[in-house]
Amino acid sequence: MTTGREKTSKDKSSQLKHGARMNRERFHHLYGQTPEDFRVELIGGVVYEPSPISISHGEHHSLLGLILASYALQTPGVQSLGSVTVLLSDQDEVEPDLMLRVLPEFGGRTQNTSDNYVNGPPELVVEIAHSSASLDLGRKRKRYMLGGVTEYLVICTHLKEIRWFDLPNNAQYQADDRNIIKSKVFPLQSQISDESSQSGTSIG
Repeated sequence: MTTGREKTSKDKSSQLKHGARMNRERFHHLYGQTPEDFRVELIGGVVYEPSPISISHGEHHSLLGLILASYALQTPGVQSLGSVTVLLSDQDEVEPDLMLRVLPEFGGRTQNTSDNYVNGPPELVVEIAHSSASLDLGRKRKRYMLGGVTEYLVICTHLKEIRWFDLPNNAQYQADDRNIIKSKVFPLQSQISDESSQSGTSIG
């Protein structure tokens, strides 16, 4: 038997189909009334449904999440978050795979909303990309830049490469002569292996 509450949730979900257009206020209202396991993002005023999560995505998410969480635990004023809703602009409501932010009381630019979401641009956003690579490196990167995110790290699992962007300057960080890419916001770095074309991330 379908209850009235379940029917309402399904009705709201049907309005958030891939490609639907709306502003963030309407999106947030509808999204808040959908089932817990329903996932969509609003990117530049367009609704996007995520692809199923692969083993490769889950492995990279778990390992990098552990690294960022360990860093945050050792660094007062920094918080590591995974898959949390971010109210980025009036056209964007996203759920990055991972992020690091400086807490508001320590001078960070984000705020906590009354319903326990993040409002404003985190200092570092991370996306793990496979089937979503074109979106993550294209439209989503542009919206993160316009929304004020400082650094954007994309782990391209299918290409076995890391792309780390300095969004305020619309530039991509390049590895130094030791094949190391360093963050300008946090003391984090990524070392690229020429031999295997695989990437490892370390705190330094």
